[in-house]
Amino acid sequence: ASAISAFYMSMNNTLIQMSVSDEMRGRVMAVYLMTWGLMPFGTLPMGALADAFGAPWAVAAGGMASTALILLIAVRVPSVRRLHVDG
Repeated sequence: ASAISAFYMSMNNTLIQMSVSDEMRGRVMAVYLMTWGLMPFGTLPMGALADAFGAPWAVAAGGMASTALILLIAVRVPSVRRLHVDG
């Protein structure tokens, strides 16, 4: 399983770096790596929710919280609404 995980990570990193322009590569990789670095902060509350209410409810709550955060950022930060992908 670890070989598959290593293959996935290297392929994912390669595809991201090949898809992003040279000017934006550092920023995109910083955000991408930040998601892995911040993941442990979400595991404790998600584990507590799963322990208290069950895994399906914890996953649903996490999905709703993520959606709410994305919508809040989209409404409160106008520059995010102007982002687009060429191609």
